[in-house]
Amino acid sequence: MSSMSNQQPSTTTPEDDTFNYFMSRLSSIESTIHRLSVQFYGLDIKVNQMSQTVSKLRTKLADADDNIETISEMNLRNRRQIGQIEGCFKGRRYFRKCYLIFQHFENYETAQKLCHSRGGNLAMPIDEQEHGALAKYVHDSFFPFNWPIWKGNQRSALRRDVPV
Repeated sequence: MSSMSNQQPSTTTPEDDTFNYFMSRLSSIESTIHRLSVQFYGLDIKVNQMSQTVSKLRTKLADADDNIETISEMNLRNRRQIGQIEGCFKGRRYFRKCYLIFQHFENYETAQKLCHSRGGNLAMPIDEQEHGALAKYVHDSFFPFNWPIWKGNQRSALRRDVPV
């Protein structure tokens, strides 16, 4: 009997309980939607700020790439000019041309690139007088050895008694 006396009569109808339950859930969902909307707005602002920052970084990167390219071109020109000057100082000058011998073996393409990177080309004497002067320079540089050399687009083995 005591269990029956603990139960109190309900003051609301089951329909009212269901309605209140749905209203409570709807209010909870609305609150969650509002919270998510505020978070979305905050994230949207951060994404826009990051997009602007990325855009600025891309612009700066493009400027840096341009600067690097300009500096690389200047460096290449300077290296060629230094190579031309160095070729005349360290090598020999004949007939308004400067010759410089590198004492290491390379294939034709590599030898030509090496010369070109220093502002020159492989030796290309235009007449017998220039050819003889170049042969003497090579002889003096390698004596008593006989090293093959690139001259123009030909590979020659120079000997003391054989001109280039």
